[in-house]
Amino acid sequence: MVKTSTVAIIIVVLIVVVVAYASINRETQLPKENNMLRAIQISDTNSLDVDRTKMDQAMQILALTQDTLMTYDWNMNYIPLLAESWEIGENGLYIDWHLRHDVTFHSGTPLDANAVAYSIRRAGQPWSVQSDTVKNILAVEVLDQYTVRVHLKQWDRWLYDWFAETSSSIVSPALGDDPAYGVSKFDGTGPFKVKEWVRDTRTILVRNEDYKWGPSIYNNRGPAHLSEIDIEIDPNSLTSEDKFFTGQVDMMIGFSPRPAMIIKLKSDPNVNPNFTYPRSSMAWIGFTASSLSPEIQQGLKSGRPIPANHPKSPLDDDKPWIDLGGGVMTPDNTNKGLMVRRALLYATDRENMLLYGGWENLGKIAYGPLTSLMWGYNPAVENMYPYDSEMAKSLLAQAGYPGGSSTNMVLHITGYTASGNSTYVAELVELKQMWKQVGVDLEIQELAFDDIETKIAQDAVDIFTGGYTWPNADMLWWYWHTIRVPPSPNRFWWGNAYTDEVIDNTFSYDDNVAFKAIQDAQVLIMEDAMYLPVVERPFLLAMKNDIKGLRVHPLSNFIWKQLDTYIE
Repeated sequence: MVKTSTVAIIIVVLIVVVVAYASINRETQLPKENNMLRAIQISDTNSLDVDRTKMDQAMQILALTQDTLMTYDWNMNYIPLLAESWEIGENGLYIDWHLRHDVTFHSGTPLDANAVAYSIRRAGQPWSVQSDTVKNILAVEVLDQYTVRVHLKQWDRWLYDWFAETSSSIVSPALGDDPAYGVSKFDGTGPFKVKEWVRDTRTILVRNEDYKWGPSIYNNRGPAHLSEIDIEIDPNSLTSEDKFFTGQVDMMIGFSPRPAMIIKLKSDPNVNPNFTYPRSSMAWIGFTASSLSPEIQQGLKSGRPIPANHPKSPLDDDKPWIDLGGGVMTPDNTNKGLMVRRALLYATDRENMLLYGGWENLGKIAYGPLTSLMWGYNPAVENMYPYDSEMAKSLLAQAGYPGGSSTNMVLHITGYTASGNSTYVAELVELKQMWKQVGVDLEIQELAFDDIETKIAQDAVDIFTGGYTWPNADMLWWYWHTIRVPPSPNRFWWGNAYTDEVIDNTFSYDDNVAFKAIQDAQVLIMEDAMYLPVVERPFLLAMKNDIKGLRVHPLSNFIWKQLDTYIE
C-alpha cells in the first residue's frame, strides 16, 4: 500500500513538473504581446500624407499605418489586402475591386466603396504627387457598398502595379480634406496607429488592436505582436551608431556603410550578422546633356530617326551595342557630347566604385537604367561599357580633349552632390581619381539638395549624384521620356522621338509588346550614354539578435507590416 502510494505520488509530481515545464517552454516560444521596438534613422519624411510625399521615409511609416487594395507576396505575385478579389475588364479598360466587409479606419469609420473612390480621386488632384501616376484613370464608379470600378483611358500596367504599392494607400474621407492631415492628424487601416510625429525628431506608432486583415504572407494576420514602434531621428550617423551599439535602440534603419561600422556589425555578438537586404534601388551619376556639350541640342534633341544599321531590338542581336573594337555602332561620331559621355563611362571602373566609392562592397554593380530585380531587365546592358581607359582616351581625343598641359585640352567637369551625404561624396571622390587617369578634371561641389534641383532645372549642371528606389520599369517613363524634362524627373535634359515611342510601348496591354519595349529602351538610353549606373544598393538594416520574425520585401526598403515581428 505504501509502495503503491509512493509511486502514485511520484507520477503525479512528474506530471505536474512536465506540464509546468511545457507551459514555461511554450511561453518562451511565443512572442510577447506587449513589447516595444526602438529604432533610429538619420533622416525623416516631410509629410505622412501619401498624396503629398514620395519620400522613402514616409512610405516606411505608411506601410505600417495604412493599407492598399492589393499587395505582393515574396515572389512578386499580387495577393489581396483591402480588396478580397478583383477583375480586369475587356482590353484592360476597367478594374472592379471587391472590398472586404470587416475593415475599419483607426477612427472607427468603416472602409467602403465610397472611401476607396474618394482616395483614388484624391490621388488624381493636380496638387497630388500621385497625379502623374494615375493619369490614365478616366473615372471612378461606386457599384455598390463594397465594389468600386476604376475606368481607364487605356490599359496602364504601371498604374496596376501602383494599386499594390504603399503610395496607393487608402486615405480616410473623414480626414483627407483637413489641412492638418498627415501633419498632426492621422488615420488609416494599417496594423499601427500614429500616436505622435514630430518632424526630424521622432515617430511613435502604437498597435491597432482591431487589425485582423493582414495579407497572407504573414503567419500572424493581426493584431501585431509589437505593442509600439518608436523611431528616433538623429542626423549624426556617429551618434546614431553609438546609440545602437550601446543598446539604447534595437534597430538602425538605412545607415551609411562606413568601413569601421561594417566591421563592428560583423563582430558584435549581440547584432544580427545579416544586415543587407536585396531591393530594387540604384545609385547613379546623371549627365546633363546640354551642359556637357552644346552639340546635344542639335544631336539628341532633334528627334533623329533610328540609324539604319541599328538592330531592330536588343533581343534580335547578341552583339554588344558598342563595338569594343573602337568604332561606335551608330553614325553619331560627329556628336562630341556623345563621345565625351561614352568616354566617361569607359573611364569608370565600377568594380572599384563598389569597393571604394562609399559602398564597401555591399550590393552589386549596376549596368543600366533598371535594376536586375525588375521585370524586363535586359542583361545586354552588362556588355556595353566595360572599363577601358584607352577607349576613354581615344574618344576624348576625338572630341577635342586629348589631355596634356594645355588647359583647353583638358575636359573640366563640375559634379554636384547633396551636402552631408557621405556615400555620394565618396562616389565623386573615387570618380575624380579614375577620370584623372584619362585627362578629365572633376571638381566636386556640395550643395543643399533643393539648390541642386534648382540648378538642374536651370540647366546649369554638368553631372550630379542621384538614386532611386523603384519597383518596376515605370521609371523609364518618369526619368527618360521627353515629356518629363525639368522640372519633372527627367533631369538629364535629354530625349528623342524614337525612344519616346519605345517607352510609350512599355504601357501596352500585351505583355510581349511591353517586355520587348522595356528591353529596347534600356539599351537605347545606355547607347546615348546619359547616365552612369553605379550600384544596385541594398537596404541596410541593423538589428539586435533578440528581434525575431522580421522579413524585408525584395522590392522595398520598407519594413513592411511587421505583423510577425517580436522581441524575444
